[in-house]
Amino acid sequence: MLKCRDIEQMAGQLQDDELNWRQRLSMRMHLIMCHHCRRFLKQFAAIKKLAEHSVREPASDDEVKSVMDKINGSPWEPDRE
Repeated sequence: MLKCRDIEQMAGQLQDDELNWRQRLSMRMHLIMCHHCRRFLKQFAAIKKLAEHSVREPASDDEVKSVMDKINGSPWEPDRE
């Protein structure tokens, strides 16, 4: 029988449909008995969905340079408009 730690490690594989039938069955057996893992998988799926929807095109070189300059520059100062 799987442990909660195993469920955490296999969550991504479950979401990506990469588990074989035996692994899926073992996971379902555990989830029948463990409400903590059911909640974890529900939250994991929600976070993954949000992350997929928030992905946009990669930052341009200028955007990356601007952020790096701010990180490497002097102490943070708020933008003044």
